[in-house]
Amino acid sequence: MGALAKNTRKCILGFALAFVLCAGAYAQALADEPDTSSDNTVNTNQLPDSSFLYDVPISELTTADSFHDNQTVQVKGEVVGDLIADEGSSSYCWVSLQELDVEDPSVVSIHMTRELANQIDSYGHYGQQGTTLQVMGTFHLACGDHQGLSDIHAETVSVVASGKAAEIEPSSILFTLAWVFPLIGLLLVLYYRHRNEQER
Repeated sequence: MGALAKNTRKCILGFALAFVLCAGAYAQALADEPDTSSDNTVNTNQLPDSSFLYDVPISELTTADSFHDNQTVQVKGEVVGDLIADEGSSSYCWVSLQELDVEDPSVVSIHMTRELANQIDSYGHYGQQGTTLQVMGTFHLACGDHQGLSDIHAETVSVVASGKAAEIEPSSILFTLAWVFPLIGLLLVLYYRHRNEQER
């Protein structure tokens, strides 16, 4: 009789333990389910969206293929050259945006409104660093509106850094030539003067 009671207690404890484990697993499963009470639900059947390429280097766009065509891109670079008026619309213009990497001076054309272009305080050239812009817009590999030009139609433009005078490091070659050529000229003058005196 004692053995039977002992086995009964073991069975009851086993069932109780199994119930606790099952209840815990069920509670965990409920916790992992998405909350459908709000509008912020995850659609697991949604396909990945590749219509936005975040921070694309300008150098990548200069060698772009059809994958980038008509995609929304964001680029950052220095404004160089000059502002060019759009002959088709007086309210639009063109600017050139150059890669910030000095070893890769790739450039892309940006089509923007004059209002957006008013943020540019300087255009890069020798001795002058242009305004650094961040531009988001639609990239066209061969724009149908602009004679097949590869460009970005800007939607938003923001200034990252204002333009400033560029520090030009003196070239060691130019410095050497600056005193070598006068020295050569002086030596030639002395040579011809000495030669003329010997011929007299």
